[in-house]
Formats: sequence, C-alpha cells, structure tokens
Amino acid sequence: MSLRLGASLDRLSGSLRMLSASRDEGFELLRLALSQPRFDDDMVERRRAQFIASLNQAAQRPASVAERTLMATVFADHPYSADSQGVRKALQGLKVEDVRARASLVLDRSDLIVAAVGDINEADLARLLDRSFGVLPVGVAKPSPPDWTPPMKPRTLVIDRPVPQSAVRMAMPGVTRDDPDWYAAFVMAHILGGGGQQSRLFTEVRDKRGLAYGVSAGLRPYKKASLLVVSTASANERVAEAIRVIGSTMARLRSDGAAEQELADAKTYLIGSLPVSLDSSGSVAGLLHRMQVDGLPRDYLDRRAALISGVRSEDVRRIAGRLLRDDLVTTIVVGKPVGLASDPQ
Repeated sequence: MSLRLGASLDRLSGSLRMLSASRDEGFELLRLALSQPRFDDDMVERRRAQFIASLNQAAQRPASVAERTLMATVFADHPYSADSQGVRKALQGLKVEDVRARASLVLDRSDLIVAAVGDINEADLARLLDRSFGVLPVGVAKPSPPDWTPPMKPRTLVIDRPVPQSAVRMAMPGVTRDDPDWYAAFVMAHILGGGGQQSRLFTEVRDKRGLAYGVSAGLRPYKKASLLVVSTASANERVAEAIRVIGSTMARLRSDGAAEQELADAKTYLIGSLPVSLDSSGSVAGLLHRMQVDGLPRDYLDRRAALISGVRSEDVRRIAGRLLRDDLVTTIVVGKPVGLASDPQ
C-alpha cells in the first residue's frame, strides 16, 4: 500500500492505495497515521533538512524563483503569497511540539471529503471509513482565507540571475470555479496557450519566431482567488521580444475573438481529453474528489460536454476582454534580460 499526505494553499489532502487483499490493513494504518501520528525527533529533523534543502535548490532555479516571486507579488500580504523565505525561517525554528499541536488542530472530521474507486462496495467502504476517521474529533469548520483584492495596475519585476535564458511568468486575475464565465474562460485559455502545439501562443512565439522552446497559459483557481498565468522562457537577448509577442497575441484574441474552426477544435479537445485521462483508479478518484471540492453537482459529468459546447465565439471575445487586460498584467522575469528592467516602486 501507499499512503501520502500533503498540504496545498487551500487544504490538507491525502491518498491511500492498496491491493484488495490488504484493504483492512491499509485502512488500519490510515487510522493510526491520523489518530496516533508519530513525530519522532529524528524523523522531524530529517524532514526539516529535506524541506530546507528543497527550498535552497528551488532558489537556484530561475523558473522556481519566477513562480515564487509571482505569487508573492500578486498576492502581497495574502496567505496565498507563500513566501519561501518565511517558510525556511519557520522550518528552522520548528519544534516537535509545534508539529504535534498543528496535527491536533487540523486532523479532524470537519470539511472531510472522500472519494473512493476500486474493488469495494458501499457497505464495506462505509465500515472502513468509520474505522479510519471515526476516531477523529468532529472539529469545527476551518475559516476560509480572506478575500483577495487583485493588483489594479501593471507591474514588471526583473530578478537578476547569471543565466543565459530568462524565465517568465505573466499573470492576470482569472475567474473562480463558480463564476458563470468559467467555461468561456476555460475555452479561451486553451485557445490562447493550453493547446500545446495548436495554441496561439505556441504558434506565434515558437513556430513563427523561434523565441522559446515552449509557452503555455492556463487558469489557476483557488478557493478565494484565481489567476490566468502565462509561462515561458527565452534567451536573454530575445525575452523582451517574446513578452511583446505574448502581449500582441492576447490583444488580438481580445479584439477579434476566436475563429469558428479554432473554437470548434478547442471544444473538441477539451471534451475528449477528460475521458482519455481517466486511465486508472487513481485518476478517477482524483476527478471525483475534485468535483466535491469544487462543489460541482452529481450530474456534472453528464452535463460537462454540453457546457463546453455551449461556449460561443462572442463568449470567448467577451471573456478575453475581461481577463486579458494589459493594465492588470504582472510580469516576472528571472535572468539577465536585455531591454527589460523593473518598474519603479
């Protein structure tokens, strides 16, 4: 069996996978991990050293620095800013009793969401879930993160690094998962930079001009915020041109919308790619879990294709005008870009 736990900006989550013959033992180990977690001094110290080493390595990678700086810049003092320097300092001062106290605070049944897939019936699953989670306190619902106020002006920030290629992140406020314009934004983002070699950004930045090996765009929804993020990397002497081309590509989509064939291809891909991705029990469980986290209705999978198919060209133009705004773009460049400098504070 394998048991993994992790934390994201919005939640603590985990996965449990085992053979059917080991089902009872697997759920018993899950119960012990949740209700009687061991935080031995040597294990805590080992994990602390691993996390700090990982943060130190990330600080040497331009793409990681760009990502961290982007989050710190667009979210500023919001908890989503995820400042790695603060994390490193907290890790250095962390004590075993701090870990135990945090575990007792977050390991309860409040806001518990479970998805299960495999060789098990409803009655057996209920029994095993009761065994694993029933020992935990009921708890109270955790407070949501505070509301986020997006930056209201464009900003360019250059982080100097002695590397031949600059990493770039460009972000604008996006739409949350419950926004009525979600599917229009979903299709628009795919046309812009989510379609691999068929996306507009790939065509303009790589195919026509050879400015980057890869370029992509996608929505990042969080519980209390959302971003539309463009990612690429380009030679220092060409990165300024790459950023200009990205800007002009967004402007054309904003003014002209999507061509009918382009729109049809995007919808076909987005509808067909989901069933292709469900190639394992884990991927199916992940989808079912995500549906619950996002508050989607039980018939979502029956309706998803129609919701995507219903996006029209005018919807793409409208949402592009709402999201692809030059006056709201935060641009982070890490490297030694020629012709680019940070905006004055």
